[in-house]
Amino acid sequence: MWEVLQQADWGVEQGCHRQVTSSGNPPSDNYLFVNGMSGLTSFMAREGILDIEKATQAYLLAARDYHDARADLTGISFQGYVNEKVSLKARRYGSMKNAPPDGEQHPMDAAVSREYRRRSNGE
Repeated sequence: MWEVLQQADWGVEQGCHRQVTSSGNPPSDNYLFVNGMSGLTSFMAREGILDIEKATQAYLLAARDYHDARADLTGISFQGYVNEKVSLKARRYGSMKNAPPDGEQHPMDAAVSREYRRRSNGE
């Protein structure tokens, strides 16, 4: 059956296309802490820094300076860039709730807490 579908005229020149989709799973520790260190270690080598603590601080300062200097072109500051990236990835991974401002409890958590207390009190 797959062969028949591949040979069907779909109205496009290149035939049937496969599109790779993300699983939505967050990256593994191995990916984060092995592959994810690439930018930092490249920066350390370029700048001749061996101390990881100093390098991390210098890297973040350089990244802030870079993005803030480009804010007129990109329309987004360093903090805005980071927030945007985190928001997109959190949505993909389903890892963050829409947190209310001022440290208030999320409405869903508040409802669960109220219901728990109500049932615990025998209501």
